Amino acid sequence: MDMSAVPATGPRSRAARPERPSVVIVDYQAGNLRSLTAAFTALGARVTLLDRPRPGLRFDRLVVPGVGAFDWACQRLNSTGLKELIQQSVAEGVPVLGICLGMQWLWETSEEGREPGLGLWPGRVIRFRNVPRVPHMGWNQVEWVAGTRRSAWLVGFPSGYAYFAHSYYPEPADPDLVWAVTEYGSVRFPSVVGRDHVVGVQFHPEKSGTWGLAFLQRWLEEGRAPCIPSAYLPSIGDEVDAGSHSGH
Repeated sequence: MDMSAVPATGPRSRAARPERPSVVIVDYQAGNLRSLTAAFTALGARVTLLDRPRPGLRFDRLVVPGVGAFDWACQRLNSTGLKELIQQSVAEGVPVLGICLGMQWLWETSEEGREPGLGLWPGRVIRFRNVPRVPHMGWNQVEWVAGTRRSAWLVGFPSGYAYFAHSYYPEPADPDLVWAVTEYGSVRFPSVVGRDHVVGVQFHPEKSGTWGLAFLQRWLEEGRAPCIPSAYLPSIGDEVDAGSHSGH
């Protein structure tokens, strides 16, 4: 369902009103779609939720959200064909943002399940051990790692506090993938990871106040990739309750 605002009537000046970025949010019934859609809309993006094929749709950005169980999410992404959409977007240079479970799915494997992840990056997702409690829920600091080769759009962006709700976190095989870290108990885990035009966050930026919105705004303002034709239909629903926090 296209959540963009109704265009204003009357003549428009391209110089005065630049085209709004178009953002596709992958809808596989495992994400905070309502709050995420509201955040991007407030930032001026045209948002479309996609859950099944439709030739010809064009977009500038792709978001893979997610809460819930790893295996269930993998099966949904495979059975709906959304996995191919994500792979195509990555291959064609479209900026991709994975959030929480959507970020965890980008790795090779997860301790939570048996299904393989996308395998975009080498590494696995592991469960918290020896921490005060699981899941890790609430506000915590996101601290940039000095010397990492993160994307230019994050240069100069400050560390800040973000909202987390997860039981698992990534363990990359390549330390250069880690752009920011967060401490929980005795564990120092990657909270922002990425390479080139693909970035993943363990926190929920749409629930992280002004800092989270500023993060999303930076991502929207990154150099525009060419629009690509996808094969996905708009979703009918806005948000589906994905249940327990224990699976992400």
